[in-house]
Amino acid sequence: MSTGYLCYHHHNDQSRQAVGRCSKCGKALCQECVETFKSRKNEVLCGDCKKAEIQETYALMELRKKEIRKELIFILIGFIIGILGVIILSKVWEPEAMVLIIWAPFVVASFGTFHKFKEKHSINFLFTIIMFFIFVLISPIMFIVRICKRQGHIKRIKRYQVVLENAFASCNNYMKNAEAQKGENYYMLLQEEKEKAQQLQDAAEQNQNRITDLQQQLETAKQSATDNDKVEEMRLQLAQFMEEQAKRAKEMEEINARIAKTEEAAAKHEEEIRQQGKGLQEATAQLNDINEGLNAMA
Repeated sequence: MSTGYLCYHHHNDQSRQAVGRCSKCGKALCQECVETFKSRKNEVLCGDCKKAEIQETYALMELRKKEIRKELIFILIGFIIGILGVIILSKVWEPEAMVLIIWAPFVVASFGTFHKFKEKHSINFLFTIIMFFIFVLISPIMFIVRICKRQGHIKRIKRYQVVLENAFASCNNYMKNAEAQKGENYYMLLQEEKEKAQQLQDAAEQNQNRITDLQQQLETAKQSATDNDKVEEMRLQLAQFMEEQAKRAKEMEEINARIAKTEEAAAKHEEEIRQQGKGLQEATAQLNDINEGLNAMA
């Protein structure tokens, strides 16, 4: 249902009546914009708020990227510290103990992983000690798994970055194209032509009534032996009305042809706009998955 306002993005297009408003800033939106700029929570958004949503996701992505790099740096530092410890202890310990010492770099490198696990699961003291020894035993595996997992996250974040940049560019392009679109010509032309067609139709019906009346009067005049001059006058008047009717019929055909041509152009225009909106929807459709993926990396 129309709100009586024009769409904020398609304000040059008189046919773009608003059917809703942005749930965040209140901008009026047409049906296409309502469907195009839906948020990941299925809220109604305008283009500006959709861009802000993309920027929020981008900021979360940058935060995850920093956290992952920081973790990898700590793992590397821990591994180096562990190696240095092995080198130092190798000069003091017996060679037979080196089998245990060699575990030290992996234990130190995986300590951050163990700490994160402990915070996430809030385990009690006894269980913490048990899990610590388990982590010590499997620390080489944890080290390799953590490095591979975080490298996979970095690659995924690079893909996310491309998607978000494309979505932001698509949003800007859509808003720019929407502002430049002028559907007023199609809308006004159709209104004017339809009004003319209606006026012609009304005039044609009135004229047809006059023709019918004259034909009946002419038949009555012939049967009643009315004066020939009067009959001739009625015939001339009937011919004039019929000629006007023919002109109106021809003009009606021309108007209907113009209406059909304008409607075809308007339909093409609408399809172009719809395709642009569809392209933006596809570009932003992955936002929800990206946010879920980024939250899973925490």
